[in-house]
Amino acid sequence: MHLHAALDGLSLNPALPVGALLARADGSGGAAARPDLTTELIEEIIATGRRRLLYPLAGNPEVPGEVLLRLAHDPRHPLRPVLASRVGGIAPRELFELLLADPDPVVRENLAENDATPCALGSRPTRVPRSRRGWAASG
Repeated sequence: MHLHAALDGLSLNPALPVGALLARADGSGGAAARPDLTTELIEEIIATGRRRLLYPLAGNPEVPGEVLLRLAHDPRHPLRPVLASRVGGIAPRELFELLLADPDPVVRENLAENDATPCALGSRPTRVPRSRRGWAASG
């Protein structure tokens, strides 16, 4: 078994302290996906700057909306595509608006495919079937 896979599996065990997993030099992405993260641990994960931790954190449904908004505004980490595909309905409206206006078409496409995107935004992105995307762009 690969070490990262073993650590990710262990990170799901609520009896194992998250801090012990984060203390490892290579970290465990699964630790950032746990539902029991404290504010201090979330800040510690963000401070690491490691993608292996930030991507699962961005997709963690238990992370407060204001933290997700901070991650979306952080230019050091290209997390907006992940946020757009995984953000839940309880996220702040400002986050949805920011992602809707993002210049990256992947972000807007992920947001369109996310069922949690509120239709009340007024201009919810239109879903384009994958099989027709190339056709629509060419003609």
